[in-house]
Amino acid sequence: MYRKALPFAAALAIILAAAAIAQEEVAPGDMFLKAERFKLRSDDAYKIVVTEVFKGDIGEREVYNSPGPVRAGTVIEDVMGHKFDAPKVDSWVYFVDDVPGADWGHPAKLVYADAMKGAPSVIDCHFPPKMLPAFGGITKGAAEEIGRIKDYEWWKEIKVPALEKYPFKEPSKNKKYHVLISGGVNAWMNNPRYLNDLKFIYYTLQKRFDGNGDDNVYVIYADGVSVDLDGDGDNDVDYAATEANVVGVLTTLAGKLGKDDILFVYVNNHGGYESGKDCYICLYYAEQITDDRFAALINKIQAGQMKFVFKQCYSGGMVDDLAALSGRNLVVATASKYDESAYGAESPPGFGADGYGEFTYWWTAAVYEGYPPTVFPGTHPTSPDPKTADVNNDNKVSMKEAFDFAKKYDRRPEHPQYYASPAAANEWTLCTKPCGCGEASAAEAAAFFGFFAACYGTILLRRKFKS
Repeated sequence: MYRKALPFAAALAIILAAAAIAQEEVAPGDMFLKAERFKLRSDDAYKIVVTEVFKGDIGEREVYNSPGPVRAGTVIEDVMGHKFDAPKVDSWVYFVDDVPGADWGHPAKLVYADAMKGAPSVIDCHFPPKMLPAFGGITKGAAEEIGRIKDYEWWKEIKVPALEKYPFKEPSKNKKYHVLISGGVNAWMNNPRYLNDLKFIYYTLQKRFDGNGDDNVYVIYADGVSVDLDGDGDNDVDYAATEANVVGVLTTLAGKLGKDDILFVYVNNHGGYESGKDCYICLYYAEQITDDRFAALINKIQAGQMKFVFKQCYSGGMVDDLAALSGRNLVVATASKYDESAYGAESPPGFGADGYGEFTYWWTAAVYEGYPPTVFPGTHPTSPDPKTADVNNDNKVSMKEAFDFAKKYDRRPEHPQYYASPAAANEWTLCTKPCGCGEASAAEAAAFFGFFAACYGTILLRRKFKS
């Protein structure tokens, strides 16, 4: 009896062992097969890819290659968690960036090349594969990017931090509230230029406009890492850029702001496209917030003025959702249309590589009425003069003037979008009337009249004593 059961027990043991092995976590170094086992090396397979997929001309694309062939059936996912069809045979994997210089997401390709025969298959995508830091760079730009991100531990699962409450800061004495959002997806996708953009707008709010301080600027950045944005030695980051934190901050403001308050929301970094005019803002930890969800949060805020600047790819998709909010006074400026990418700043070298976003650089320069201080990263142009953004010479730059200036000098293949309602919103600035930006502030006026009174009093006293 037992002897008959032995074959079945052995088969069961083999099945259970195989299942246990299949469930084991694969170490990063084991995800790629050894190249020497296969007929085609990466260089040979790549030549076939260029010939058959790109008709012999890779153009200005940047190309990355896997360190070894990937086993048939291996599921590959991008940084936002989208999964792609697995290769049907052991294959070299090539990631091809179709639009270098553009922010993500934008058109790109995954190409599987049979490691024995070289036959390629192509998958269209819009974000890099999660495993990209393990790849090599075939083209110059790809090699430089890999050098920057190669130490990123892409295989690790990261727990998203959570907050239970969102403390409301002290009410702004000038009734102004600013929310600055910069996601980044993950550590290696969060290009330094996004932090530079954040520093420039934060510095502008603090140094150019009266009545701003830490109490009325909410900074939602990356993983919430401590960063001094304006050079005063203090941490200016309030929250990690998670969906929960964006929802929490905007919901908290919705419960506090009224018709006499104004709200300014600035968003940079990456964005994604869904369909039609639907888009989403990429946050950190591969999280996101859709355009309709964002608009629903804004719809709960009763501020008298709401101003928005969106820099991310497909940012034009935010316009229709916000414009549909009934009874809301708002102005919206975006770097691109709903169906196109946004870009980092163009050359000269340094201005693009570690500088700023193209649209946001010109927009912020306009409202600051100058370029960043020389201590800021990147190469700062000497022309055009940002002061020319003030077209009507009233000593202040309106939202429409800032947009027109940024659109005029935007040199990348993006098409900035603009919406304002009511028409009076075109004349709004990043200030409010009581704060006095563009004219003498209350403190300056008091000092002037105090000085005037002292001088006049001195003159009267001298006349009195002389007489």
